[in-house]
Amino acid sequence: MQIQQFFSSPIRIQVERGHVTVSSVTYRFIRHPGYLGMIVMHLSAPVAFGSIWAMVCGGISGCLYILRTAPEDRTVQEELTGYKDYAGRVRFHLLPGVW
Repeated sequence: MQIQQFFSSPIRIQVERGHVTVSSVTYRFIRHPGYLGMIVMHLSAPVAFGSIWAMVCGGISGCLYILRTAPEDRTVQEELTGYKDYAGRVRFHLLPGVW
């Protein structure tokens, strides 16, 4: 199965692009692995740049991604076929064993 990315600014189901529930690869452990990757990137980039201001921006960005997971999860559970069952099997949003 090919995993397609459906990142977009508005939270919506992209039926026209064949949006489906995926439960393989990293999705077996957490529901939002793409957001986890973005958070790690935003928090590690300031270390590479050696900038305290970049750390502030990275922290804010990370928090915004975390906040976005809740409304996205609600929307997807309501509108995407099979996601509610998947959410029942995969409990954690971003960190296995934590949240």
